[in-house]
Amino acid sequence: MTHGHQATAKGDDMDTVQHTSLPWRARGFEVLSGPMNVLCTVGCGLNEGGIGASEIREANAAFIVCACNCHEELLEALKKTMSNLIATGCADEEDLAPAKKAIAHAEGR
Repeated sequence: MTHGHQATAKGDDMDTVQHTSLPWRARGFEVLSGPMNVLCTVGCGLNEGGIGASEIREANAAFIVCACNCHEELLEALKKTMSNLIATGCADEEDLAPAKKAIAHAEGR
């Protein structure tokens, strides 16, 4: 399953590179795409390295996966809600400023 909006970055050769297709999944403290493609191994902060560090790493991996997998759905829902609020006259530019800022942030602008 791929989503319409893909986060991109500039590679060394200045070509636009898209992130690995979704959905991603967590396996312990790894983030995977597909059955065995490890995208990253999640660590924990310096102050979180003691007892329970493994659980923190697993929770962080699960959080990354959840956020990435639902990113596009949440972004599109916010855009549609904003559009509906504008169309019905239920919100003005000031009301929508935080939502516009969140959309820009989510889109890397």
